[in-house]
Amino acid sequence: MRAKKNYKNYLPKNLREAYVQAAEDPDKLDLTDEMSLLRGLLGTYLKQMVGEDGEMFVDNDTIKGVTTLIDKIGKTQVAISNHQTKMRENIPVRMIPVIIQGICNIVKSVVDDERLVTQISERIGNIPMLMRNVDAEIIK
Repeated sequence: MRAKKNYKNYLPKNLREAYVQAAEDPDKLDLTDEMSLLRGLLGTYLKQMVGEDGEMFVDNDTIKGVTTLIDKIGKTQVAISNHQTKMRENIPVRMIPVIIQGICNIVKSVVDDERLVTQISERIGNIPMLMRNVDAEIIK
């Protein structure tokens, strides 16, 4: 098992609190706010390039700044898309008992023999113990 990285100890005090808050964020893979920030920065950056005459001043630094922001927006969008795909394709561990209970309820509604229902439900209930080697966070 890989050791967990902890950069907090290397950060100055004024960044530690923000680091801890970000690390504990349950939606840390949701990059919607970052996308909004990047788009806002791009808009602000472009507005600053417009002179009093209404013409945009464009030089190599401007082009570099704009293309860097656009590149970051594109990469963030890809990360958001990948995360959304992953969330659709994976079952969070906390949902396994709910799914198992739902399956057991279906078995109860279809099978009339109570003894058989109990046996099937017990076997279904043992599924998590059979999955010990599966990632502790997400069942793929």
